[in-house]
Amino acid sequence: MKVLITEKIPSSAKTILEGQGVEVIEFTEDRPMTREELLTMAKDCQGIISMLSNKIDKELMEACPQLKVVANYAVGFDNIDLAAARERGIKVGNTPNTLAETTAELALSLMMSVARRLPEAFANVKNGEWKRWLASGFLGRDLKGKTLGIFGMGEIGEAMAYKCARGFDMKVLYCARSPKKNAEEKLGAQKVDFDTLLQEADYISVHCPLTPETLEIFNKDAFNKMKKAPIFINTARGKVVNQVDLDEALKSGKIAGAGLDVTEPEPLSPESPLLKHANVLITPHIGSATHETRTNMAALAAQNIMAGLLGEKLPAEVK
Repeated sequence: MKVLITEKIPSSAKTILEGQGVEVIEFTEDRPMTREELLTMAKDCQGIISMLSNKIDKELMEACPQLKVVANYAVGFDNIDLAAARERGIKVGNTPNTLAETTAELALSLMMSVARRLPEAFANVKNGEWKRWLASGFLGRDLKGKTLGIFGMGEIGEAMAYKCARGFDMKVLYCARSPKKNAEEKLGAQKVDFDTLLQEADYISVHCPLTPETLEIFNKDAFNKMKKAPIFINTARGKVVNQVDLDEALKSGKIAGAGLDVTEPEPLSPESPLLKHANVLITPHIGSATHETRTNMAALAAQNIMAGLLGEKLPAEVK
């Protein structure tokens, strides 16, 4: 059995696979794998541990006749053609239950940093502009007692809700396909429609998957419906936001600031207008980037692969 890992990840994955007699091929160069390299290296593999940047589509599956299982090294799986995989009996896995807390921690970090204007304050110090203490210098916003709107109340969104409600006594509103009874009972979280969330939230944190329904759902119309100058956080997918409209909302003061861990494209061009705003903090898609979480993700991806190779149910199977 042969498995391709399309990017260097923690060694826990390779250790698990090789311990079961699997031959592991790794792409270890410090750059993204090209489409041609992916097609060539995967052609005689039975399993692939893929990244969100790898397009696992019908063409690739047809080029890999022995392929049995694909394990995304991520919670998301919008890079995989699930219909084509089902048609060919190829199992697909992802890595939920491993990065919710870590990603929520980053979302909270972005929210606190933008609320307290840390990027602006640090630039002031770094540029030698800090001359004295100012009574009106870098006045930010409190979190305590404010309203948090969570769009996408999955594992990450719920982890964010707990941190904000328990840590800062924030009121939690959320949009989700189904009610989250646990959060409602323990946190007093309220399920609301999209317009209500926009109109009432002081802070909006996005944790939804990318689907046709969520594509650019945060656009000019959404920003115009928001209450006066909320703070906007996105650790989900860059494409759920129309970045031109976000730029305009920042310019007009419609929103007070933004913290983004995801953009479209990735990497974001250094010439992006979003980088010209002092009240915007952008990080390079590091939501799950801790040693512990990435190691656990690698192990779960390998476990998904082994189950697929053996014809068993995947520990984290995408249906």
